[in-house]
Amino acid sequence: MYVEEEVWMQYLAGSRDLFNVVAKSFVTDYASYHNDIEKNIDLNNIDELHNMLHSLKGITLNLGMKKLYEQTENTLIPIRKDIIDKAEFAALLDVFDKSYEELKKLI
Repeated sequence: MYVEEEVWMQYLAGSRDLFNVVAKSFVTDYASYHNDIEKNIDLNNIDELHNMLHSLKGITLNLGMKKLYEQTENTLIPIRKDIIDKAEFAALLDVFDKSYEELKKLI
Protein backbone atom coordinates (compact mmCIF):
# COMPACT_ATOMS: atom_id res chain seq x y z
CA MET A 1 0.00 0.00 0.00
CA TYR A 2 1.44 3.33 -1.07
CA VAL A 3 -1.35 5.62 0.15
CA GLU A 4 -2.09 5.00 3.81
CA GLU A 5 -5.46 6.24 5.00
CA GLU A 6 -4.45 6.43 8.65
CA VAL A 7 -1.59 8.77 7.72
CA TRP A 8 -3.55 11.23 5.58
CA MET A 9 -6.41 11.22 8.09
CA GLN A 10 -3.96 12.40 10.74
CA TYR A 11 -2.56 15.18 8.55
CA LEU A 12 -5.89 16.31 7.07
CA ALA A 13 -7.98 16.13 10.24
CA GLY A 14 -9.85 13.10 8.93
CA SER A 15 -11.48 15.06 6.10
CA ARG A 16 -12.13 12.91 3.04
CA ASP A 17 -13.29 16.00 1.14
CA LEU A 18 -10.01 17.78 1.83
CA PHE A 19 -8.10 14.64 0.85
CA ASN A 20 -9.93 14.58 -2.50
CA VAL A 21 -9.13 18.23 -3.17
CA VAL A 22 -5.44 17.82 -2.32
CA ALA A 23 -5.20 14.50 -4.19
CA LYS A 24 -6.76 15.90 -7.38
CA SER A 25 -4.40 18.86 -7.27
CA PHE A 26 -1.41 16.54 -6.77
CA VAL A 27 -2.41 14.30 -9.68
CA THR A 28 -2.64 17.34 -11.94
CA ASP A 29 0.45 19.17 -10.68
CA TYR A 30 2.70 16.10 -10.63
CA ALA A 31 1.61 14.49 -13.91
CA SER A 32 5.00 15.18 -15.55
CA TYR A 33 7.10 14.76 -12.39
CA HIS A 34 8.78 11.50 -13.46
CA ASN A 35 9.87 12.95 -16.80
CA ASP A 36 10.89 16.25 -15.22
CA ILE A 37 13.12 14.43 -12.73
CA GLU A 38 14.77 12.42 -15.51
CA LYS A 39 15.31 15.58 -17.57
CA ASN A 40 16.97 17.37 -14.66
CA ILE A 41 19.18 14.37 -13.90
CA ASP A 42 20.34 14.41 -17.54
CA LEU A 43 21.03 18.14 -17.25
CA ASN A 44 22.83 17.66 -13.92
CA ASN A 45 20.56 20.35 -12.51
CA ILE A 46 21.11 19.78 -8.80
CA ASP A 47 19.35 22.96 -7.66
CA GLU A 48 16.17 22.10 -9.54
CA LEU A 49 16.29 18.49 -8.34
CA HIS A 50 16.64 19.70 -4.77
CA ASN A 51 13.64 22.03 -5.20
CA MET A 52 11.54 19.28 -6.78
CA LEU A 53 12.38 16.82 -4.01
CA HIS A 54 11.72 19.36 -1.30
CA SER A 55 8.30 20.20 -2.78
CA LEU A 56 7.41 16.52 -3.11
CA LYS A 57 8.46 15.82 0.46
CA GLY A 58 6.23 18.63 1.67
CA ILE A 59 3.02 17.14 0.25
CA THR A 60 3.51 13.38 0.58
CA LEU A 61 2.44 12.89 4.19
CA ASN A 62 -0.66 15.02 3.63
CA LEU A 63 -1.67 12.39 1.10
CA GLY A 64 -0.65 9.42 3.24
CA MET A 65 2.30 8.51 1.03
CA LYS A 66 4.69 7.57 3.82
CA LYS A 67 6.87 5.31 1.65
CA LEU A 68 7.31 8.11 -0.87
CA TYR A 69 8.13 10.56 1.93
CA GLU A 70 10.82 8.22 3.26
CA GLN A 71 12.33 7.61 -0.18
CA THR A 72 12.32 11.34 -0.86
CA GLU A 73 14.27 11.86 2.37
CA ASN A 74 16.80 9.22 1.26
CA THR A 75 17.17 10.83 -2.15
CA LEU A 76 17.69 14.27 -0.65
CA ILE A 77 20.71 13.18 1.42
CA PRO A 78 23.19 13.01 -1.50
CA ILE A 79 21.55 15.96 -3.31
CA ARG A 80 22.30 18.15 -0.28
CA LYS A 81 25.96 17.26 -0.90
CA ASP A 82 25.62 18.14 -4.62
CA ILE A 83 25.64 14.47 -5.61
CA ILE A 84 23.10 12.89 -7.95
CA ASP A 85 22.73 9.29 -6.78
CA LYS A 86 21.07 7.56 -9.73
CA ALA A 87 20.19 4.47 -7.67
CA GLU A 88 18.33 6.65 -5.15
CA PHE A 89 16.51 8.43 -7.97
CA ALA A 90 15.58 5.09 -9.57
CA ALA A 91 14.13 3.97 -6.25
CA LEU A 92 12.35 7.32 -5.85
CA LEU A 93 10.77 7.15 -9.29
CA ASP A 94 9.63 3.58 -8.70
CA VAL A 95 7.89 4.52 -5.44
CA PHE A 96 6.59 7.75 -6.97
CA ASP A 97 5.00 5.95 -9.93
CA LYS A 98 3.35 3.34 -7.71
CA SER A 99 2.11 5.99 -5.26
CA TYR A 100 0.82 8.21 -8.05
CA GLU A 101 -1.11 5.38 -9.72
CA GLU A 102 -2.61 4.24 -6.42
CA LEU A 103 -3.65 7.79 -5.59
CA LYS A 104 -5.37 8.21 -8.96
CA LYS A 105 -7.51 5.16 -8.19
CA LEU A 106 -8.66 6.66 -4.90
CA ILE A 107 -10.09 9.89 -6.32
